[in-house]
Amino acid sequence: MPRVTLAGRVLAVYGTLAVTLPFVGDERVVVAAAIVAPAGALLACIAAVRSLSPAAGGPWVLLALASMAALVAEGLHPLFEGGAVPFPGRAAALALFAVGLAWTIHQRDRGRQTEIALDVVLIVGAASVALMRWAPGVYAVMEDPAAYDFVATIDTIITPVAAVCGIAFATVLVSSLRNSRAGDSAAAIAGAAILLGVSAVPPAMGGLAGTPGTPFVLAQLCGWGLLAFAGLRVHGGGTELFLPADTDPGGAQLRQGVAPVVALVVAVLVVDAGTRDPLGEPTAVALGLLCVGLALRVSRLLEATRDRHAEQLKLAQSRALVEVSHALAGATNLDDALQRVANWTVRLLGAQSAAIEMLTDDSTVLEVRAAVGFPDEILRMRFPVDQSFTGWVVRHGITRTTIDASTEAEFHPDSRRYLGRMPVAAAPLRYHDRMLGVLACVASQPFDRAGLEMLGALADQAAIAIENARLFEQVNVLSRTDPLTGLANRRQLESDLEREFSAAVRGRALVAVMFDLNDFKVYNDHFGHLAGDEALRTFGQVLRTETRVMNFAARYGGDEFVVLLADTPEDGARIFALRVRRQFARHAMRAGRPLTASAGFGSYDRSMKRPEDLLAAADAALYRAKAKRTRAAG
Repeated sequence: MPRVTLAGRVLAVYGTLAVTLPFVGDERVVVAAAIVAPAGALLACIAAVRSLSPAAGGPWVLLALASMAALVAEGLHPLFEGGAVPFPGRAAALALFAVGLAWTIHQRDRGRQTEIALDVVLIVGAASVALMRWAPGVYAVMEDPAAYDFVATIDTIITPVAAVCGIAFATVLVSSLRNSRAGDSAAAIAGAAILLGVSAVPPAMGGLAGTPGTPFVLAQLCGWGLLAFAGLRVHGGGTELFLPADTDPGGAQLRQGVAPVVALVVAVLVVDAGTRDPLGEPTAVALGLLCVGLALRVSRLLEATRDRHAEQLKLAQSRALVEVSHALAGATNLDDALQRVANWTVRLLGAQSAAIEMLTDDSTVLEVRAAVGFPDEILRMRFPVDQSFTGWVVRHGITRTTIDASTEAEFHPDSRRYLGRMPVAAAPLRYHDRMLGVLACVASQPFDRAGLEMLGALADQAAIAIENARLFEQVNVLSRTDPLTGLANRRQLESDLEREFSAAVRGRALVAVMFDLNDFKVYNDHFGHLAGDEALRTFGQVLRTETRVMNFAARYGGDEFVVLLADTPEDGARIFALRVRRQFARHAMRAGRPLTASAGFGSYDRSMKRPEDLLAAADAALYRAKAKRTRAAG
């Protein structure tokens, strides 16, 4: 890379000169070093521009122009000293330097042009007002412009202002580094801004920037040297110097400190004017304009704060809903899902209590199915849809709230004693176009807009979870139910038999009764399979009617049925079987298609080792009963 090598050599030469300058008294060495310094920076900036994209290299073009302006100013310095060439090059260099850094800020913070412009105005305004008040040179120019010629006036005012702005912009940018190479470059630019700012002390104090003075000249040389170093590092890496603002908000956070700092400057100015000399007319006008800019910036900060608060609230709500979604995803039981929703509602809204009311099958009544923070007796309470507060939510399909439940005539009398004068809100539980119920919440404070939005979002999330749990239960019931008779199927029978058999082993009486429809194949062949299906459905209905809730009936397969009778002696099982057979025979006779059933039962005894042994005993008894019937018929 020949350009880098050449620039590095130039940088090494002028660096040596800068270090030895304090010990050399020859004016020609000082002039040579002052020319070499910006020349090296110019070469390095050009190298950086050529290695970057046009968009990323734009600020480096301005930094190169700043170096060129300083180079021209130092080259024409003898003529400028004589007054032949009125060119304030040092002021132009620092101004271009500051604008280059401001351009970089603009690239980082696209979409925030208004804030950036206000920040720049505040920085420039605060620097100008402070210098007008406390810098002797600037103060003299503002109070008596005739005391300086045109070039000196520009140099005296622009140079220190541009230096302050450069330092401020470099501080903002150095907070967002991309990598170690860019870190070195950004640190070098920040150092360059500080050192070049120091070179602005002479004009601000009443002299020109070129006023001999080894410390200030040395700072200027080292500043351009650091800029050259930064350019070489960027060129060597071929990467952009700073991160976009949306990936690293450090710069934006630093810019938020501009307004407080400027406010502090204004306060110090006011106190200073009150304790010693009053402000001059130009300074007072500038201070007034600065306060206007400060007011605009503060208003933007307040607006940004409100927006950020709203964004943080939405983010918190989104995270909460994701957490709720994960929690509800595992709910496969409807009652469990309802209880989880009620618990999360109280937790997320900071409410005192919550309840879920589900619509009955005819959609005319709401029934409380889950509650948190209410007494247990509220469960299963019912409210008419057409005459209740939550019913209004169902009818209109929108969230509703009240700050005092006692003032709402639509609250059902049974619920008033639990609500008192508390604020209440209710949101519809809607799955697609189907209304499921209402999610109601009671709080100690009235619900605000954010709270109602969260309640509505919770209701939407809950409706999905409730519907999923309901569908899961339906599928689970179908997987364990015989579709023709509505009784439990063999799979469910095996599960319940194992449980009941374990209880029988522990000492509980258990009888298995097995039924079989007599000559069912002949019945099917004579009357048809539809009639056979109807006969099976009729027998299932008889079993459901005659079987106690504590017992269990299932279709075992084909035309065979099994009933498990717990805590029932053999005599009771015999009476049960006889009652079922008679009821079924009556139904079949009324249908005009006579059909009977046989039954056999087996009682648990200690010799049985497996649940299948109990069924085998019942099946053997059924076989004997059918054989006896066959002999009787023959």
